[in-house]
Amino acid sequence: MQVPAIRHRMLSTLAVVAMALAVIGLLGGSREASAQSDTTVTIANFAFSPGTITVQAGTTVTWVNNDSVAHTATGDNGEFDTGSIAPGGSASITFDTAGTFAYHCTIHPNMTASITVQAASGNSGNTGNNTNTGQTGQLPNTGAGVGNDGSSLVAYAVLASLVLAIGAFAVRRRIS
Repeated sequence: MQVPAIRHRMLSTLAVVAMALAVIGLLGGSREASAQSDTTVTIANFAFSPGTITVQAGTTVTWVNNDSVAHTATGDNGEFDTGSIAPGGSASITFDTAGTFAYHCTIHPNMTASITVQAASGNSGNTGNNTNTGQTGQLPNTGAGVGNDGSSLVAYAVLASLVLAIGAFAVRRRIS
């Protein structure tokens, strides 16, 4: 077998792998855009980040505690309460009622943030579920404000390009 034929076959295989990664990225990106039902708030350095979020009714907001002490996310007017979130832990609440809801950490009252919930069509003010405590109660509608910013597609395109570049480099090193 001639060297150019080996190079051609290896580059063809790498091209197929790169295209497969790109297709997976496109399919994964469109799935994320349609789901839009989860938002994450990070707790770090005694602060909620982001401090203000906008979501649509039916969105599940998850608070992830990256601090070394416990925190809560509690509605200022008692609309919701995650209960105590241990260091390294998380708690989620699904919001179903439109409105703006200021919240704070009951352990550290200087930690404050807010959630703005946009009404979803056909929303009937369903009950939400607090997955930290397992309790069910009436919660505000919050909606899904997380859009697809294309970051997944960009990541897959970069990965596909790296696969091609590494493959081409490996083929050149092997043949020389």
